[in-house]
Amino acid sequence: MQSINDPVTGVMAFPVDLPAYACSRTQIREFAEEAKSIGIQYVGLCCGNASHYLRVIAEVYGHKPPASRYAPDMSQHYIYGTPSGHSKYYTQELKKNLNCNGLTKEMN
Repeated sequence: MQSINDPVTGVMAFPVDLPAYACSRTQIREFAEEAKSIGIQYVGLCCGNASHYLRVIAEVYGHKPPASRYAPDMSQHYIYGTPSGHSKYYTQELKKNLNCNGLTKEMN
């Protein structure tokens, strides 16, 4: 039988420690894009699957399921997003205050 093993202890991850090895949405998107690029037309997921993973795959394949409306929209983020329509407090003033405290070095 083949299984994922912890690289430090060598202990089999299945069944209790498997969530630590779950893929991210970005990894699932990359998997779907690669599958599509080589002509695979039917993709599914197995253990550890979640609805947001299937949504990502559907979107890669050109579908727009109803749950797509819940996909992250960074244009709405108060610091990283598009400033038009956002309160000045939540964009310029807050960012300025965070910069004064040295909290946004990685954001600039």
